[in-house]
Amino acid sequence: MIRHPHRTVLVASLRLPGDIEQRRKKQHVIELGNSFDASGGQPAESPIVEHHTLRLIAGCDRVAACLNKGIKAIIVLPVEGSPEELERLALVENVRRRHGGHDHELARLLELEHPSPEQTFPAIEDDVPWDSSGVAYNTRAMVGRPVGRPSEGKSEALEAVAAVAGRTPEAVRRAEYRDRKASEPEPKAEPCIDTLGMDVPEAVLADAAVWKRFLGDLRATLVRAQSSVTEFAGIHGNAVLRIKEGVHESSALAGMLMPASVCPYCKCTKLKHGCPACHKRGWVSASVRSSVTDKKLLATGANAGIYVDGKWVALKDVKP
Repeated sequence: MIRHPHRTVLVASLRLPGDIEQRRKKQHVIELGNSFDASGGQPAESPIVEHHTLRLIAGCDRVAACLNKGIKAIIVLPVEGSPEELERLALVENVRRRHGGHDHELARLLELEHPSPEQTFPAIEDDVPWDSSGVAYNTRAMVGRPVGRPSEGKSEALEAVAAVAGRTPEAVRRAEYRDRKASEPEPKAEPCIDTLGMDVPEAVLADAAVWKRFLGDLRATLVRAQSSVTEFAGIHGNAVLRIKEGVHESSALAGMLMPASVCPYCKCTKLKHGCPACHKRGWVSASVRSSVTDKKLLATGANAGIYVDGKWVALKDVKP
């Protein structure tokens, strides 16, 4: 990287990031601008810009503070370098100075320091020459792809990033883990009932979930009570055994009333408002589901349907 001498440029000539106006409103930026009086009306440390384009590389808060103070010209440090070098410089400046969390910046620094195998050795097309022994010739040179620098050990990379960021290697490792987890898509929660392959309305699923949680808690309480009753069976004899049987039957009943599936009779269509099976809820209990003898009612996909006035109608053709 080449560092050029400091020079003064107009703030209006800088290529600024899109969030510069939002930065100007932050309290720490306002306080930063108030501190310029002690350093001659300029930031104590000059923002860094790309030499030829005046694109701001590091120092966004400092420039935002200058805008707040009405400063027209600013002293900057112009630099030249590869995109990777400029990105690394910006990341290091950010993790040292910016307010808030730095998980993504630390993870990206670690990625630059310790590239994955795919980044270090890019994939090669299959249509490359092979010798008689089945070994490819110098394929990277032939297809014009960069080999990339060898990947250093992960522990050495952690120490290197920690050194420039003023962190411990363990802190960098945890930041990388949090950044990776934050970028992973949220796993889609499994429906609490059998949907029969349908897109069940959220209101129906939410109602079934409430009842399933209530009955599940009730059943667990009854099971614990049943165990407690057993301890006194030898003292009060048959009377306690009858209580135990009653608790057992209640526990089994709670299990049978547990929401099990979308109603196979109305399948959450608007006809559910007159459906005696699900009582207008759109879902049925385990006992009702187990009593379904007509296999057509359990069909899914294109074969799904319901009976309307005693006539089988495909679900897609059901009219409210």
